[in-house]
Amino acid sequence: MVARIAARHLTAAARERVAELLEVENNAQAVEEGMAAAATWADEVRKDTGTESWHFLNLAWQDDRTNFKERCENDDCVTARVRLFTEQLQADDPDAETRFADKDALRFLVHFVGDVHQPLHAANDAD
Repeated sequence: MVARIAARHLTAAARERVAELLEVENNAQAVEEGMAAAATWADEVRKDTGTESWHFLNLAWQDDRTNFKERCENDDCVTARVRLFTEQLQADDPDAETRFADKDALRFLVHFVGDVHQPLHAANDAD
């Protein structure tokens, strides 16, 4: 649902880029379907890619914003990955070295934005 809602709010330029990356037609329906399908990909590859820790951020009850960095060492948490994949997709350098292609960066980003809106994905890890 998060992917479908996001698709409905894309600018024309963003929709064009998403359509290109997901290899779908550049129209609202195709992009929405493409983003919805892409939203589950990160869960499907999490073990094979070693990205399990990227899907959540464990916080202690007493934590505040100043504790995020220590709870997310080496950018191995969902909030860091949202930032990093957003930066990758906004970069103008097509030759930049990245671990994942832009298509995969988009699929991770769509999934992780959904993850941070799920209960217990950014909460105390004593759940």
